[in-house]
Amino acid sequence: MFDWRNQNLLSGILLLLAFLVIGLSIPGGFFSGVDSVIHQNLDQAAHLSLALVDGITKLASAPAVGFLTIVMGGLLYLWKRKKALIIFWGSVAVLYVLSFVSKLMFARPRPIDALVQEHDFSFPSGHAVFSMFIYLSILIIFWDKMNGWQRIVGGIVAPAIILAVGFSRLYLKVHW
Repeated sequence: MFDWRNQNLLSGILLLLAFLVIGLSIPGGFFSGVDSVIHQNLDQAAHLSLALVDGITKLASAPAVGFLTIVMGGLLYLWKRKKALIIFWGSVAVLYVLSFVSKLMFARPRPIDALVQEHDFSFPSGHAVFSMFIYLSILIIFWDKMNGWQRIVGGIVAPAIILAVGFSRLYLKVHW
């Protein structure tokens, strides 16, 4: 009989190793060239409204993620899903610590031509980490309460927000 817990653990370990390989190979390696190409193409792209792009990036800002974390925690508590609540808030805490420690470990500076100011290192992107976590968590938590078309919309909207936040961070030149 196949044990999904073993597969999930193995998948987690492989993803962690891939993250470390990417993070350690960034300075002066393959990804430096990719960084330059991305930034050059974004410079030549059609100019989007800075207010629009900044608004998109704020969907994964600390206040937005904090607000959504409190709301989702409240809903899980009201729905008497205490185990899910503990896992959810515990995951937020673990992600925060891992993001903070990873930034210090990799110490990747931000691009010097950023369109908005940030005051910490660029890798890994806290906005990317938390947008993926919070919007996929919302989708997963509500999945059982959704009907077919709502699942389709949710399955499109959540990844669209995540991709838009990632693009906005590149467009604002706060990440490579």
